[in-house]
Amino acid sequence: MDEMTPNEEDVARREANRTIYTFTIPKHLQGETDSPPGRVKIETVGIVELTGGEELSATKRATNDLIAGQFELAKESLRMVNGKPVHTWDGSADIAFNQSDPRVRTLIMNAYRRIHEPEKKDLDTFLGSVSVG
Repeated sequence: MDEMTPNEEDVARREANRTIYTFTIPKHLQGETDSPPGRVKIETVGIVELTGGEELSATKRATNDLIAGQFELAKESLRMVNGKPVHTWDGSADIAFNQSDPRVRTLIMNAYRRIHEPEKKDLDTFLGSVSVG
């Protein structure tokens, strides 16, 4: 059975209460739409915290390729580009991500990690709390 594409009303309702973390791309990395041909100019990006289901969907798209998995997770978390909504289910996040400057893609992947990974002190506290018994 084919995966259903959500309608805009369902998406808007689901996304309404999500926090979007907005990042500004440094001016010199924003790119121009005509150089090279097809390059997308990106001034701002909005990233959301992924649900477990969204992480699983992104991982499945990567088909067990760890490097592709990092790209897919970053694309899945990408919800806004230049103040306009984008999604993986309609291909708009893929277009924005894939046609952006490679340094912008790296910034987006780092933004994903910043939001989703615990700080070192939290990781150390958590791992230090282990008990055996």
